[in-house]
Amino acid sequence: MERRVVITGMGTVNPLANDIESTWEKMLEGKSGIGKITSFNTDEYRCKIGGELKNFDLAALPYDTYVFVGFNVLNKVERDLFIHLRDAGKAIFYWDYDEFYTQKAHHEAGVFINRNLKEFPSPLPASLFCNLDKPKQIQYISSSTENAQARYLPQWIRDNLTEQEKETAVV
Repeated sequence: MERRVVITGMGTVNPLANDIESTWEKMLEGKSGIGKITSFNTDEYRCKIGGELKNFDLAALPYDTYVFVGFNVLNKVERDLFIHLRDAGKAIFYWDYDEFYTQKAHHEAGVFINRNLKEFPSPLPASLFCNLDKPKQIQYISSSTENAQARYLPQWIRDNLTEQEKETAVV
């Protein structure tokens, strides 16, 4: 069974604004979202400044579903956001991992991956994530700059990907 991902929208929640347009405008104006921390008492901390979300209302988010792809170690803000969206039934999680790490109880990556998979399950079967033990076909291509990489990539796509794969984003 083939699965495809189509990106139909983007959003942002950050200390500048809670949507892409306002964030972009404030960035162009040179504004910063960093300021005095007001959401908790900072008396016991050396640092008194940080970026805080302002006027964030989970119910006001514009999309029914948010898809998170490729995260690994989560910071507190990401984890809290994921919990809120998961509990509201508005999130799907696709983790970046290999089963090799989930079997290693004391491996640092395995600790994070196992915690994330438990708290935020992925709809994909674990069998898709057993790649480290499979034979690899790796082709090394040397490129001295990102500009050269960007120039080479279209030709590589034409030469190596099928028509169906060419509909996939390369990041």
